[in-house]
Amino acid sequence: MNNNAEISKIHNPEFFKLLISKGILTEKDSQNLLNKFKGDAFSVLIYLVKGSVSKKDDLCKLWGDTLGVAYVNLDKTLFQ
Repeated sequence: MNNNAEISKIHNPEFFKLLISKGILTEKDSQNLLNKFKGDAFSVLIYLVKGSVSKKDDLCKLWGDTLGVAYVNLDKTLFQ
């Protein structure tokens, strides 16, 4: 039986393909991060954003692209 940590893992291999193709991470770095965070791609995203590896907007746009949704920075969006 899976434990809660196993159930809540988010796998997103397409995100890592984009990170590598954009030159943000190397193949080795992506594998190291996946190992460090036990396969949880969302935890890797948070780590990269906090570590300023690349701009938050760029990383979140890549994540959204893999999910088929648009990323909108709410700090720079005007609502009427």
